[in-house]
Amino acid sequence: MLRTYTQDEQGNKYLTRNMYIRVQKLINDFIAGEKEVRIVSVPGLRGVGKTTLLAQLYLTYFPRFAKDMLYVSADQVVNELGSDLYTVLEEYQKITGVAIEKLDHDVFLFIDEIHFDKKWTSVLKTLYDRSKRVFVVCTGSSALSLQSTTDLARRVVFEKLYPMNFTEYMLLMIAGSGEVSITSLAKGLQGISLVTLANVLEALEKAEVLIRVYPYGSTYKKVRKPSKYHFMTPAVRHAF
Repeated sequence: MLRTYTQDEQGNKYLTRNMYIRVQKLINDFIAGEKEVRIVSVPGLRGVGKTTLLAQLYLTYFPRFAKDMLYVSADQVVNELGSDLYTVLEEYQKITGVAIEKLDHDVFLFIDEIHFDKKWTSVLKTLYDRSKRVFVVCTGSSALSLQSTTDLARRVVFEKLYPMNFTEYMLLMIAGSGEVSITSLAKGLQGISLVTLANVLEALEKAEVLIRVYPYGSTYKKVRKPSKYHFMTPAVRHAF
């Protein structure tokens, strides 16, 4: 099910958001032994990409920690099963045969739409206090951070996921091709004028990220034809 969020029907993986890198760093730090940050909450609007982010992170670490990972949809737990996260965690401990307090290895919990459980704040506080070997990544509504208490705020790192910004749109578009023209780029972008787009490309040119290649030919042709833009070096494009 999670793979349907991370790749198309041909198996091509979707690009990751900037948030993926930030959360991945926190997970890697935890694996390396830094146990202070153990809960990351990603609030955001509906449809902004929270479930996709969670699925991408889960599948990244699944090959290495397959037996020590649990994915839970709080929406399904509450609305379809009529249960709660406390019950899920109790059953998980019965299945593994190890109490959370007695864990001698790292365990990773991925909880989607955690706000569906009205006692989600208590669940997170309990997990944080019971063990230093449990890392939690959870997603929820954009009001999630506002509902947190001061006591919980000390335990949870909130990373709000916003709709895609212009930089991320550029990464799907400019870095995906060897060269790009302002007219072809404008066709794929909605709600931005050619003048604004030209100013953005000019700024990137001045920053020496892009090179502007003017049309070859007479003055008349140079006026009629749009310029092409290339990355300054292949290394810059590869980095994007």
